Amino acid sequence: MIAQCFIYSGERPSSYRVVTLFGDVLLCYRQTAPARGFLLKGRWNFRDTGGISIVSNTKDMIVELVEDKAVIALAERAHREAFPDIPVLAFDIIRDCETGSLYVLECHAGGTWMFSSDTGLAIEAANNIDFRAQFGAVEKAAKIIARETPLRAIAASPFHDRR
Repeated sequence: MIAQCFIYSGERPSSYRVVTLFGDVLLCYRQTAPARGFLLKGRWNFRDTGGISIVSNTKDMIVELVEDKAVIALAERAHREAFPDIPVLAFDIIRDCETGSLYVLECHAGGTWMFSSDTGLAIEAANNIDFRAQFGAVEKAAKIIARETPLRAIAASPFHDRR
């Protein structure tokens, strides 16, 4: 594919952000652009509005914590299969509101620690939510790191048979 296909997420642009640590979810939220001007009433209704933005991650986006099992499973699977050696990833996922199909739009390997960054704290404050509380992120991260450390230490050993 040379150009990304348009995926209709609804009248107001909406997408998901899923943060994973070695393929296990730490955070999942939906971000929706607030209503400004015209709504996109259908997949092909751009002419009716004269064109509108289809970006969901805006400065004034509405963020809500969600536990969408299908979205989480897609992010976890993508992390484990495509990037198993990158510890923390943030996936941007979109759902076609007419078909229900899910698509990974982007995967971010940098700047994804939403639990203490200025960006994460600002999103929490603006939306009155607590990222750390959703899945017990700090405690869960500690367990994941404890699980992964011996496995990765053995694999990195010069005495480990890599065949």
